[in-house]
Amino acid sequence: MEVKAYILTFFAPGLEISRVNGAILNSPYLLKYWNYLPGVYCLTSAHPIGELRAHFEPLFGYSNFLIAEINPFNIDGRLSSSEAWKWFYTAFEPVGPPQQALPGSEANRLIVEALRKK
Repeated sequence: MEVKAYILTFFAPGLEISRVNGAILNSPYLLKYWNYLPGVYCLTSAHPIGELRAHFEPLFGYSNFLIAEINPFNIDGRLSSSEAWKWFYTAFEPVGPPQQALPGSEANRLIVEALRKK
């Protein structure tokens, strides 16, 4: 499967941001993530957008959220940190286990297995 970049944003006033962060950090569907703006996550995944929507629906419940494919090579804006921009230029380099998965975590094991199958 081809790795693509997506943007995830949401409006869920009752949802604790720590739950969103935990879901993204431990998601076996994601390879890398970016979160330099509140409520906005850029993600890389080899899964189709419909699977990502289904994966995140239980987290957001009936709250509004949006996932859209983005072109990380055609972006512009104002960000306070040069580190924020680096993600877009390095997100598609060949990588080993994802950066957000903790060693020994179930998410890390699943992703490593998926990468070995390629």
